[in-house]
Amino acid sequence: MPRKKLKLESVSEPVTVVESGEEAKKDKGILGRFYAELEARVQLFKDGETFFGGVQDGEAFKVWRLDSKEATRFLQEVFYTQTRRPLNQTTLSDAKAMLEMRAAKEGKSCKVGLRFLRRAGGVYLDLCNEAYQVLHITGTGWQVIQPQEPFFYRRGEMQALPLPQNGGDWGEFWSFLNIPKDSHRLLVRAWLVTALMAEMNVPLLVLSGEQGSAKSSASRILRQLIDPHKHLLHNMPASEHELFVSAQGHAVLAFDNMSRVNAAMSNALCKLITGSSYVTRKLYQDSEEVCLEAKRPIIINGIDDLVEKQDLISRTVMVHLPPIPEANMQTEMVFYKRLEAARPQMLGLILVDVQVVLNLLPLMPEAGFSSRMADYTRVGMALAEGIGLGQAAFEEAFQENRLFATETGLMAEPVAEALLLYLKRYTQYEGSASDLLKLLGGAADEYMKLSQRWPKQPNYLVQTLNQINPALRQRGIVVEFTRTSEKRWVKITKQDLVKNTVTTVTNRSEQLNQAVSNGQLHDGKALSQPLPSPIPTVQSQRFERYDGDDGNRSKII
Repeated sequence: MPRKKLKLESVSEPVTVVESGEEAKKDKGILGRFYAELEARVQLFKDGETFFGGVQDGEAFKVWRLDSKEATRFLQEVFYTQTRRPLNQTTLSDAKAMLEMRAAKEGKSCKVGLRFLRRAGGVYLDLCNEAYQVLHITGTGWQVIQPQEPFFYRRGEMQALPLPQNGGDWGEFWSFLNIPKDSHRLLVRAWLVTALMAEMNVPLLVLSGEQGSAKSSASRILRQLIDPHKHLLHNMPASEHELFVSAQGHAVLAFDNMSRVNAAMSNALCKLITGSSYVTRKLYQDSEEVCLEAKRPIIINGIDDLVEKQDLISRTVMVHLPPIPEANMQTEMVFYKRLEAARPQMLGLILVDVQVVLNLLPLMPEAGFSSRMADYTRVGMALAEGIGLGQAAFEEAFQENRLFATETGLMAEPVAEALLLYLKRYTQYEGSASDLLKLLGGAADEYMKLSQRWPKQPNYLVQTLNQINPALRQRGIVVEFTRTSEKRWVKITKQDLVKNTVTTVTNRSEQLNQAVSNGQLHDGKALSQPLPSPIPTVQSQRFERYDGDDGNRSKII
């Protein structure tokens, strides 16, 4: 059958043609107005290799990192307000690149912090409220300021701190935290102050205890007091990269319900405590690198002995929480309602401690500390001196805590257990590492040797001994290594253990005595001077002496 031919009819319709030159001219005008507004409104700053933009919004001066979501949101809002169109990715990238280039070349250099900042004028704390107010704390008190220059940038879902109030009571403060031991309370107070004083090395705070000891609640409250956030507690990241990424958006990190800290994460936490950087590729498809820098106060909690590596233990304060009797338990609704009402005065108490430390910190020794946490030690000594306990009270509390933490980590090492068993019969050893491994294997039980941490080769034994050597010295065990052309020799000597003592501070320095005579201090307590806004004063506290199991200590009433 022959196919039918279809008759095609053309229908002509008027078509509006826009010349490409006119469209390009229109787009160029839009972009010109967009860039002109950015140049007029955005002030640019740099802190090292990190670039910031700031805009005046009414009385508030808002600051954000140029590589952050906050900067992206600002650029999108500006473009949408002008054009009622969304900002495409190409224009967004070009705008950020332009601002970063200008910031690198023209930006004012200044220190910009996340929640905490320390400058020559004192300590600054970002309240993170809608008014963009900042607390300025000095040795004479605190005041609320409205900065017109970059002090802080904000990230993610940081929440507001309340305005601090006078009249707080440390008895009520500790009623929200299940930390009954006086020495632990002093260590925690020093930890809070050191965290606020920015850029100092703050030890890892480990809260341990059995189920029902309110470890998670204590972690949550301590963070909420100085760095409230929508997400107060987190799971421990799986890698060092994820840990440093998390640190970019949190001034304090709090990790909940951990079982143990593995070797890789132990090393990563050490870096984050003392300040370090993590370099990685910016994108998988190119070779450009990005550097994540951070130094953060960190809290972790769990039932078990979480920290085992001696390198991290030397940067740790361990606080044990006892179980709470059922008769003392409250519903969460009642508890957190009380806490919310008390937060302003609790913050006021912490600020008074900061004030006390700022007064006395210049008078504290700057060298001669056995702990690598020298910043924390100096702050704790200044705090103890300022509240009337004396420097020796903090030294004793910290030394006791370090000995306990070191011993806990030592007992987690099967090599240490086997070595202690061996030294019960022999006072020393001198020979090769391979022979020592055989002798320790004979002293150890099968459970120890089945542990993944038991060294299978002599070189791994030497590595383990190097790691636990500082802890062994505190037990009176000295490990020395010598190397010949053929072998590495190990010498182990058991010495009489000299009990660690804390030298009691009987005479204060001349500077401290001069401060007392000048009226800056009275009976070890700092005196506040009036400032334009409410100033916390150091409340008088009573102390009684009592004989405990570990000797005389001061107890706050």
